Amino acid sequence: MQARLEKKEDVTIVHLSGRIDYESADRFRETCLKILNNQKIVFDLAKLSFVGSSGITPFLETMTDLSVQNKGQLKFCRVGVEFKKVFEASSLKSCEIYEDVNTATISFAKPAEAFVEKAEDVLATSFIPSEYQIKE
Repeated sequence: MQARLEKKEDVTIVHLSGRIDYESADRFRETCLKILNNQKIVFDLAKLSFVGSSGITPFLETMTDLSVQNKGQLKFCRVGVEFKKVFEASSLKSCEIYEDVNTATISFAKPAEAFVEKAEDVLATSFIPSEYQIKE
């Protein structure tokens, strides 16, 4: 698994790619908890995949710990179907998931209600469905 960091104003975007595996999980955890402390973070999972369950548990534990450490300032975007299923079955089921990096980044400054026509649906399901149009 590789991570590329990008800074947009006061938000750190972590573009993850490759495979989640058990071997990289400890290094990933240590690095995240050390350098992403007390930051607003968006994890872009568009190019991330996992094979089996061996690496997903440490990944979820890292995301949960980061969410607690950063007081909930953690969001996800471009999350695949298999990751959504895993998130829904974990402690991350209430995390915010967005369609793209820009929407996730802007959401730190504006609540979800500012982005969609049916905010109550979004808040109930924790993600912005693609059929909603972003308001200008």
